[in-house]
Amino acid sequence: MRFTVAIMCAALMGVSVSTALAMQPADGIVRKGEGSLRMDLNKTELKPFDTALWSKLSDWKNGTAADALAPGKPVLVLLWTDYVPTSKRAFALAKRMAEKYGPEGLVVVCAHGQNDWDNAPKPEAPKGATMLLAHDSKEEFRHTLRSAGDPDFFVIDRAGQMRYASVATESVDAALEKVVKESRGEAAAINGVLQAAAMQQAADQRRTEANRSNVDLTKLPEVPFEAPPAEAFANKSIWPAKPKQENGYNNQDDQQIKVAIPDTGYLSGSKPETKGRVVLLYYWGLDVRQSFPSIDRMELLQRQHGRDLTVIGVLSPLKENNNNGQQNPDDTDPKKLEARVRSFLASRNLNHAILVDPSGALLSQAVPNRNLTTEHPVFPVISVISSDGTLRTWGPLEEPAVRAGLDRVLEVDPGMLARRKAEQAYIRAHDQK
Repeated sequence: MRFTVAIMCAALMGVSVSTALAMQPADGIVRKGEGSLRMDLNKTELKPFDTALWSKLSDWKNGTAADALAPGKPVLVLLWTDYVPTSKRAFALAKRMAEKYGPEGLVVVCAHGQNDWDNAPKPEAPKGATMLLAHDSKEEFRHTLRSAGDPDFFVIDRAGQMRYASVATESVDAALEKVVKESRGEAAAINGVLQAAAMQQAADQRRTEANRSNVDLTKLPEVPFEAPPAEAFANKSIWPAKPKQENGYNNQDDQQIKVAIPDTGYLSGSKPETKGRVVLLYYWGLDVRQSFPSIDRMELLQRQHGRDLTVIGVLSPLKENNNNGQQNPDDTDPKKLEARVRSFLASRNLNHAILVDPSGALLSQAVPNRNLTTEHPVFPVISVISSDGTLRTWGPLEEPAVRAGLDRVLEVDPGMLARRKAEQAYIRAHDQK
């Protein structure tokens, strides 16, 4: 038996990588920064750190710049401004990292911003650790590092290379785990190791694409596979950061929101396949005209990502402000509402599912701390759910962090990767018959 050749269908199987994702190195460490800034930061990684930059800092506490130059020691740099709440939390994290990795040689350097240095607390270093405090009085140190804004973390490895530039707070521990555990020689050889790994990955990708190009993926059955255990999803560093609340703060870093995808209520009559897939919910309303373009945009996204992504359009009780909150009488009758939806969508040939959620229960569950009743909400609004049913990011797709979050989940989701592996084995086995 041999599958029919269908090149166009192969595109549906592959994951399209957006510009935002391409800017993030694929090593599991989440970085800050978008666009050209992120590209510039990437160029500094795996390059020798300019030790002359330590001279840009002054008023050293708990030691001097010479302590930051200790050969063979990894360095964690924190740029912080104490009066900023997120910086206070970052400073506490830096101190915990000093306590955790200080006995293994880690040097922590906390460089305070220009303003209010005199009033910033200057605690002693934890016992057995090196934690240096200094003043970036002219902010030349920050500027040269191309910081994405306080707080910001940078990691220098034992070979004196800028290993990770502008690391997201949730990935600091994972980044240090890598650089602290390796020897100075291993750090010095990392460029060659990564180059060899990239070459092997490219070769594997070419083989995979060659197999896919011989397969009509529309005829590929659901291949049985073993879902990964819960532990495979537990590494916080692989997932995107949670969106900020509307007050600007994020107190949900440790909160895991589970979203139950309904079994009924679909216009097709049956629930779409979600096992081993990332689920994207988007929201629209029959009485909210600005939400209509979401349908076509999400259809394109479904076609681009194929079997890796299950897109579900959720018809929600959204209202435009100018209708005074009045509800269409047909919306209270399930049969009339469904008929109205079918009529509206009749001219569209959709490959993704439409779910009728007149109560808005799914919207409330999967878009926490978001106000969609504002005068000019930005559509499409999405929720991204990993294959274990956990809400990973949400909000307007136009927000760079939300788009990057979607791409990140599509890159690392363990259930999706397990399903892909089983499908590739199935394709190889049948391609040889």
